This record gives sequence, structure tokens and C-alpha cells, in this order.
Amino acid sequence: MRTTKLVRFGLPLLMSPLLAAGCLIGSSSDDGDDDADDTGQPADTSSDTTPADSSDDDSGSADSVGTSTSTPTGECSESRIVDGGFEAGTPSSVWTEASEQFGTPICDIGCTEDEGAVPYEGTWFAWFGGLAEPEVASVEQTVTIDGETAYLSFRFEINAAAGTADDTFDVTIDGESVFMVTDSDVDRFDAYTPVSIDVSEYADGGDHVVRFEATFPGTGLSNFFLDTVELITCVEGVGSSSSGTGSSESTASDSGSSGSSGADTSSSSDGSSDSGSSSSDGSSSSSGT
Repeated sequence: MRTTKLVRFGLPLLMSPLLAAGCLIGSSSDDGDDDADDTGQPADTSSDTTPADSSDDDSGSADSVGTSTSTPTGECSESRIVDGGFEAGTPSSVWTEASEQFGTPICDIGCTEDEGAVPYEGTWFAWFGGLAEPEVASVEQTVTIDGETAYLSFRFEINAAAGTADDTFDVTIDGESVFMVTDSDVDRFDAYTPVSIDVSEYADGGDHVVRFEATFPGTGLSNFFLDTVELITCVEGVGSSSSGTGSSESTASDSGSSGSSGADTSSSSDGSSDSGSSSSDGSSSSSGT
């Protein structure tokens, strides 16, 4: 249980204590080793990963939580996601941003005075939430998904939770959910946690819309933090997978299975900032959700 006082563009918000009402994700995060320190630099978490789901579904289709993954193998590409750490700031030339309350969820560390509200890496990240009012916020990007297999990975944290299970964070590709959690999953994501999702069913060489969206009905205050988004594609060949950026490393799933069991990848691409509408020159304007 913890309370957090956030200041978004001068507006103090007293967070309610974190309440865990249930868990949807297959395996939990660690006890806080993934937390960024006060300087915004992450701890080494390459061995601690969280699968998107622990189901045995090999079809790659998504349910309300998301599909499980296997470790990327073969020869893999650089990330198809551009500026996955949001370091280019806002307005973004590659991300389509939206927020009913703040205009964008992309923000830098100037969006808050709370040391706990920081990017996983760098100075920018996407902050969804931050007030107890109805809100819908999103970032999305169109990418080409080629290769034989494809994996979407990112760092995710629930910094504060209303404890209602009403606030949702949904990841979709072409409108189909591949990962979803609510504020009730705070115990699983109380620090930046790596998530990896097998999205090989979309590896057809075509363009696809990858979208991160959070919805808050206003029944309480929650914060969802997103950073270091990557999408790599692979073909069978000699060599292990990599993110292409040289900053992330794939690890095997907790279950050790090589099928659809979730294997989390530790990401470390560009950091990003909270959902403030700070410009890329570091000045802050409207806050992100």
C-alpha cells in the first residue's frame, strides 16, 4: 500500500492507496527491482520478465488479457516501431497521440514533482491517467510487420490504482486486443515490468496499426506508464534474436516452454515521458493522461 502525490502541470493530486483486486497476468513482476532510480535510470532486469499470458493457446489469437509468447529465434530485425521510447517528444512525427483531458499522453519528467513518476529510461514516456475524471488516451503507430515471426515488447507500470477494476489499458493491433490489464493488476506491475507478446499472426508483410489505449470512467485515480516499445520480426537462421537497437535482450519464459508460453523481453530502447504535452525541447504544456 502506498500513496503518491502527483503534480501535473501545477495541479496537486492525492492518490488513493493502491488496492489489488485480482490479477489477470500469467506471472508477477519482481519486488521492485525494475524500478527506475531517482535519476530515471533503470535497474538491471534482463533476467526478470513477465509473459503476456500463461495460457497454452498456440493460435496467437488474443483474449481479454493477451497471447503468450515464445522467445524470438533466428535472425531478427531492428525494431519496426520508431521512437519507441518517445524521446522525440511531442508533438510526435511518428506517433498519433490523443487524450481527452490533456491532448497527449506523451510527457517528460517535468510533468510531475513525484520521483516515482519517471520514465523507465531517458526523459520521456507515455503517462495514461493522472486524474479522477473520465478520460480516454492513446498512442498508435502504423508499422510494416514482415518476417516469419514477430514480437511486440514494452515496459509497463501501474504507478497508482483506483482499486475499482474500471480503468483499463489495452494494446491492439488493427483493433484486435493482444494485451489488456486493469488497475486491479497493480501487484503485477507496481514497477516497470517487461512484457513481450507473440504477434506472429500479423507477420504478413503488410502495414498494421499498433495502438496503446487507456480508458478511465472517472470512478477513481489510476496511472499507467509505458516506455521502450519495440516490435521485432524474425526469420529462421543462425544466431539469436535481438531488438536491433542493441539495448534489449530476450529471455526465456518462466515456464520454459518453447511454444506459446510467454517469454518476456527486457527492453531498453529510448526512454519516454509522462503523458504531458511537453514539447520536444523539454518545455511542458498540457499533461498526458
